[in-house]
Amino acid sequence: MPVLNYTTFEMASLGIALQESLEPVFHIFSDNKDIWTQDTHYAYVTFLLWAQKFETARLYIELYEDNEKVHEDSLLYYGDFPM
Repeated sequence: MPVLNYTTFEMASLGIALQESLEPVFHIFSDNKDIWTQDTHYAYVTFLLWAQKFETARLYIELYEDNEKVHEDSLLYYGDFPM
């Protein structure tokens, strides 16, 4: 079962970041596989599929300003950390 890993503080900081015009991008990764998307549904479904298929997956949110990553947080994880 995937573990939800965000805190109220992280979600509040995300809300503030979005108000400051930072660009949110979801990063899904597993063993030797990475996808970045802004589509929350696609990110979540991909995470669930990879967790089931590969028995390890991570879903992070990354915030960008002027194409530079300024923040990242783990939102969901399953299994061991991917290789």
